[in-house]
Amino acid sequence: MDNFKILVVDTNEETREFLIEGIEKNHPETKVYGSTSMNDTDELLNRNHYEVILCRYGSNDIDTISLIGTIRTHSVNKAAPIIVITDIDNKDNAQEMINIGAYACLVEPFSVEKVIYQILVVNEKFNRRGAFRYNVNNPVLLKFHSNYAEGTLIDISMTGLRGIFLFHNEPPKILDEVVLNIEYENEGKVFEVKGRIVRKGQSETIADSSTRIVAAKFIDMTADQEEQLSLYIKSLN
Repeated sequence: MDNFKILVVDTNEETREFLIEGIEKNHPETKVYGSTSMNDTDELLNRNHYEVILCRYGSNDIDTISLIGTIRTHSVNKAAPIIVITDIDNKDNAQEMINIGAYACLVEPFSVEKVIYQILVVNEKFNRRGAFRYNVNNPVLLKFHSNYAEGTLIDISMTGLRGIFLFHNEPPKILDEVVLNIEYENEGKVFEVKGRIVRKGQSETIADSSTRIVAAKFIDMTADQEEQLSLYIKSLN
């Protein structure tokens, strides 16, 4: 199974290693690749599909505008969300980067936590954009690290779901892989898919610290699972 992959394009060794080490330390299951030149970047783009690409504006030997254009026309990674990193002196170029295909810009200085949060924001939006979400309150079971949490769906699409879950143990972390058992309403029929946690937070309507709203993106779906999910969603109409 492929891990969550991130590409960091930055000729500045200090910030490149800061990003790679910081992301991998907080989320060991995530594989972060570093590139220091256009040749390296071309090779890495051809080698893997990336969930998110971070690139520095103004890196020596790398034309950021050309790089964004290369990514946006790449056969494998053309839809990958791009986050541009820039310093305070170049922040006025942020809008230009967004206009040509970047999804967001981060202005230095910033923390690893802020970078991880931005990665989650752009990844979830790209993967759920254009996917119609159905509001539903069917049962769902979240399984993680030999634990489980029972819950109720809030909404679901072909790319992911949100639900309210009751946790008796420590809940999964952002980017953790989980298994989701989704139940048909009043039928006792269940199908199972893998997911990755992309967001979690407290419920505004339930005053209970053990109850959390969790959003998960579906991953590694087989053709059979996609068909089951499609039939499930059709049953909601």
